[in-house]
Amino acid sequence: MAEDVLGIATGTFLASLGLHLLHAAHAVTGGTAGLSLLLGYATGWPFGALFILINVPFALLAVWRRGWSFTIRTVISIVL
Repeated sequence: MAEDVLGIATGTFLASLGLHLLHAAHAVTGGTAGLSLLLGYATGWPFGALFILINVPFALLAVWRRGWSFTIRTVISIVL
């Protein structure tokens, strides 16, 4: 449990830092984060809302394929 919390906190911090730097440079990356940044530039919607919206189908897929334990940790990471 402590390893999960530390891993999620560290991963969230590093991903947030990278996304902040990309946003400041008006650059994008791949995956759902890049799509969220790109749509945010195009529409003016906040990154966080777009990121959560884009990840909803993947969270549903995670419940089906990986189970609730994995999905809950993933959703916590997405929201953070």
